[in-house]
Amino acid sequence: GTVGRLRAERNPLATVAAFAAAARQLGPDVHFLMAGDGPMTDAVRAEGDRLGLAGRLHLPGLAVKPWVAAAV
Repeated sequence: GTVGRLRAERNPLATVAAFAAAARQLGPDVHFLMAGDGPMTDAVRAEGDRLGLAGRLHLPGLAVKPWVAAAV
């Protein structure tokens, strides 16, 4: 998973694409976490859905304490 602001400069859609490629290799029980918030949150969620990660790509939002988000 990742922790960071979801904005174009960080290219979160490329991260979602990498997660999708890993999911194809690792199987249906693998889940991914992207803790953070930003202007691309909706686009990240939509891309995850488009790539078949619905229910496996978790976007808990802003993580003041990232270890708390990791427990989600």
